[in-house]
Parts: sequence; structure tokens; C-alpha cells
Amino acid sequence: MISYLGIGLGFFIIIFKARLFTTEELGVLSIITTIAVLSGFIVNFGLHSVISKFYYRAGNNEEKKNAMLFSLFSLTIANFIAVSLILLIFKDFILLEYNNSLLSNYFYVIFIIIFAESLNKIWISLFLVQFKSVLCNFINDFFFKTSSFVLLFLVYISLITFSHFIILFSLLYVFRVFLFLFFFLVDFKWIKPDFRVVNKSNIKVALNYSFFMFFGGLAGILTKTIDKLMLGAFLNIEVVGIYSIIITFPILIQTIGNAFSMTAHAQISKYWQEDNIEGIKSLYRENAGLQMFLGFFFLGTFSIFGRELLLFIGEEYVGAYTAFVFLLVGEFINISTGMCGGIISYSKFYRFDFYIRTVLVLFTILSNLIFIPLWGLNGAAFATALSLILYNILKFTIVKVKIGLHPYSLESVAVVVSGAVFFAFVYFIQKYIQLENVLAIIGFSLFSFLLYLFYSKVLFKFSFLKNLKQFVRK
Repeated sequence: MISYLGIGLGFFIIIFKARLFTTEELGVLSIITTIAVLSGFIVNFGLHSVISKFYYRAGNNEEKKNAMLFSLFSLTIANFIAVSLILLIFKDFILLEYNNSLLSNYFYVIFIIIFAESLNKIWISLFLVQFKSVLCNFINDFFFKTSSFVLLFLVYISLITFSHFIILFSLLYVFRVFLFLFFFLVDFKWIKPDFRVVNKSNIKVALNYSFFMFFGGLAGILTKTIDKLMLGAFLNIEVVGIYSIIITFPILIQTIGNAFSMTAHAQISKYWQEDNIEGIKSLYRENAGLQMFLGFFFLGTFSIFGRELLLFIGEEYVGAYTAFVFLLVGEFINISTGMCGGIISYSKFYRFDFYIRTVLVLFTILSNLIFIPLWGLNGAAFATALSLILYNILKFTIVKVKIGLHPYSLESVAVVVSGAVFFAFVYFIQKYIQLENVLAIIGFSLFSFLLYLFYSKVLFKFSFLKNLKQFVRK
């Protein structure tokens, strides 16, 4: 519940932010956070994953656990110093690439966010292995977004300026560090660390694991950040500001996929332990069918009312409609392949996920280099969509060839056909009644979803809709 409240609040914050700040200010904020997130990931170097993997191996030995935590925090701080020095060396080159005075004024904010986020990664991993996931989600997601909204409201009533906002926003990351520390110390009992556990053998195992996790995760973080960084370098900060807003809407489609895949991952893991291929096959089809069905609704609704939605945010965003649709299509394809990534990860072919991600990074960089100079903002969106499509084709192929499974049937074709027919009808109706008010569009969209659900369940009787309640429970 806390996670989805955070998602809803974050979505509202994006629209609020777009109405308050100029595209240049949004672009500067996006570039700063993007560089900080990417640099913070490099600072962590997969060290936070060591906690998830090895924390329980210490059993009830608190001395060993404390030694592990102390070592990981120390390494993270050392890495932060090294990465910060590199950023300072290349500061002039980075600023020259973007050529924006506003970015130059707030460049130091990047270091604040990097430092805080790299430490927060360690705290998050620790709280999760200690079964404090609700508290972790509250601090990391809901509290942070609520505080961000408060800052935006202060801008709205003119109590603070953008300059104040960006400084206070960066300090929110630091405040999270202290919140984690406070709740950690509530149950903490000081026990002298046993540094004998930090020996050559254990260090080698931990670093090998963190190295693998770092490069596996680097592909994911690069594909989410490289388009913004390259847009700013090739074009200008204002374009990045527009792109940072429109890319958040397809996240709703991605959220559907993440939500339903998360509910099924534990079951997939169990099926692999039991060597239950039929169970995996059944869950794979249900998952893909349901995600395709729900994803089609968001694809259709956002495509039909996209211009009105972008106009509500600001006139300067309407010209990004084509890019908006590209991103929607990419995310729709992304969730329509179901949970093939999870199936690979829990199987003996898990290393293929690393190889696929490596190909994805190279393709993402290459496609952005080609299409941004050609089509600008549309080129970045097209490259991102193309990368997502390639990524899912590769995952689907691995599952089909290596495991012999695929999620599609005649019912999958029926989902596409029924969705296309329904939204052609919705498109005709909205043209006839000419909805212009945003609240009217939201109301019409909710009514359309209920009609879409009823129409699909009664006329087509999709199997995944019959088993929806049971699927969510699983």
C-alpha cells in the first residue's frame, strides 16, 4: 500500500513540477539527478548486494555482521571520494558539453546527492535483510515524495524559489541517511566488530559477487539515464526538461508489469525448485496475458488523450506527442512479453541476463547516437523504445530456445484484436463528444476501463480474467 501511494504521489508531483518550473529548470534538475544516480551506482559498485547475499551467512554472530557493515560503509565512502575527484577533474568538460549557466551554478548539488544515495543503498539492503521492508519503503519512497511535494507547494505559494528548492531537495537525500541511521540505532547494541571475517578469502568472494552484480545492474541504469544525458549534450537543457516529464507517463505501464511480475516471482522460484515446468508455463501465460490486457488500456487511453494531457501540463509539451507515443509503445512491448526476465534469472541460464544487458547497453548508446542527431527529442524516444523492444526479443528468444517456453496463443491475438477494436470505438466517441476538460477525460477514461473489462470478460472470456483474483493471491 505504501509503495503504490508513493507511485501515485510521485505521478502527481511530476505534473505539479511541470506546471511550476520552466523547461530549463526541469532540464537542470533532471541532468543533476541523472548524473548523481549514475555516479552513485558507480560508487556503490554492487557493494550493497553483498549484504543481501552474505548477511545471513554470519548467522547470529553480531561481531561479524558489524565488521561487514563497517567495511561496506568504509569502502563506499572511499569510492565516493574517488568518484568525486574524477567528476571534479572532468567538471569543465561536462559543463562545456551542456553549456548552461544554471547547471554550472548548481553543479555542487550532484556531490550531495551522490554521497547520500550511495549510503542509502547500503541502508536499504540492510533494512530489507532485517525484514524492515515497510519502514524502508516508508523512508525511501513515501516520506521522500511527501517531503518533495511540500517543497513544491512552498514554491507554489512563493515562499521559496527554484534556487531554494534545488538545495533543499538535495538535502532531503541527506535527511534520509539520518532517518535510516536513527531507526538502525533504535535496535542496535554495540558489539565490537570481529574484523577477522574481513580476510583475503572473504574479500575475494564478496568483490567477485559485487563485480558481477555491478555490471549486471549497470546495463539497467544506463538504459534509464543515457537518453537524457545524450539529449542534453546533443541538443539543450530545455529539451531534457520536456523529455523528463513525458517519459514518466509510460512508467504507469511499466508499473503494471512490475507489480504483477513481483507477485509471481516467488512462485516461479518455487516451481524451478520443484522442476515444475508446466507450472511455470501456466503462470508465464497468465502473467503475459494480464499485462498485455492492462497495458493495452493505458496505451490506448494515453494515445487517444495524449495531446490534451500534454496541453494541460503546458503548451510546450504538445510538440512532444510523437515521442510520447514512441515511449508508450516501447513500454507496452516491454510488459507484453510477461515475466521472461524472471524465468531466466531463476533458472540455470541466469548468466544470459548479463549478456543480454550488455548487448542492450551497446545498442542503446548506438541508437541514441544515430537517432538524436536525426530526429532530436523524437529520436531519443524512438531509440529508447527500440532498445526495449530488442531487449524483450532477446529475453523471449532465450526462454523459447533454452527452456522451450513462450506465453502466446490464439488468446493473445484476441487480446490485441479486441483492444484495437475497442479503442477505435473510444477514439470515435471522444471525437464526437469532444472532451476538453481534464476531469472529464479522467472520468471518461475510468468509465472506458470498466466497459473494456466487461466487454472483454463477457464477449471474449479471457482465461486470465477468470483467474484474476486467484492470480493476484498467488
